[in-house]
Amino acid sequence: MLRTAPKTLKSRLPLLAALLLPAAPRAAHAEVRDVTAREAADILSRRDDVIILDVRTPAEYDEGHLAGARLLPVTDPDFEQRLDALDRDATYLVHCRSGSRSRRAVDAMRKMGFRNILHMSGGILEWNREGLPLGKDEGDVPTNVRPPDMQGVPGGW
Repeated sequence: MLRTAPKTLKSRLPLLAALLLPAAPRAAHAEVRDVTAREAADILSRRDDVIILDVRTPAEYDEGHLAGARLLPVTDPDFEQRLDALDRDATYLVHCRSGSRSRRAVDAMRKMGFRNILHMSGGILEWNREGLPLGKDEGDVPTNVRPPDMQGVPGGW
């Protein structure tokens, strides 16, 4: 009968580490996809479950916005608190003027565990260059109306 050499500590190290180290929290896999304005318009025409987050300032929003967009300025001091109240499993289309502020917002969302994020990387500038329609106030979601899950959050959307 053949005897195998005793296992050394070195060969058991991965097993010991797995047993002794606390499990690291598993970050939810976030899917972030950069889309053009045309791609965003196509997605919005086919899907009614996409939530549009406009992360510009209220003044920029008032100048023109995507129909149904919800204003959530990335520069607001309570931006992350307001993000925290949103559904992390919903699909969001995030945009700003040119793509810089929305990239910051997308990074924050990804770190907070949001799973489905579409980033309109060219912003509303690209949307306008493509001649795509902007929303009119009639039928749009007013910035001062809060859905039920946002009632207790200062500033609402």
